Amino acid sequence: QWYQRRVRGYIVFDSFTSNWQGELYSTYSMSSYQCMLGTNIFSSLFTGVSLLMEGLLFSNLLLCLNTPALAYDVISMSIFSMTGQFFIFYCIETFGPVVFTIIMACRQVLSIVVSCFMFGHPLTAQSFLGAIIVFIAIFLRIYAKQRSRNDNNKQDVVETGGETAVEGSWSRYPAIPSSCMVKY
Repeated sequence: QWYQRRVRGYIVFDSFTSNWQGELYSTYSMSSYQCMLGTNIFSSLFTGVSLLMEGLLFSNLLLCLNTPALAYDVISMSIFSMTGQFFIFYCIETFGPVVFTIIMACRQVLSIVVSCFMFGHPLTAQSFLGAIIVFIAIFLRIYAKQRSRNDNNKQDVVETGGETAVEGSWSRYPAIPSSCMVKY
């Protein structure tokens, strides 16, 4: 059905976006402000062209000019959206897309729970199963990434009977006693 396609599309594009932004940060050393500017320019152009093609751009602008309360609401929503974007881009830039995905998944689950209690929306077994699958996948990804980091760190250090010799360019130096090594 049409709403299932929309949800699938939302999930695909939502998961793509934070990973793509994380890749931009690491590959091109972009700041969160540059990413936010690019995103907002594209979003504004996309919306403006869409409204112009449908013939609704000027009528919507006139509506905002003639209704100060609507203009106030639009400006307020834009300011709150901008503030949220600062937090989103900062989170992705600082902690990476996986942490951001966890935050957003928790927000979605909290939103669903609040919706169930406030508006009496039912939760099915499929809903619970879907949420469990999503969280298991996210946490397995974090676990695998952490494990690969630990494996890479262990390959750099070779244990030699109470003393540690570091491979690579450090191998020409005498072994360092284990008591001098900093444990992380």
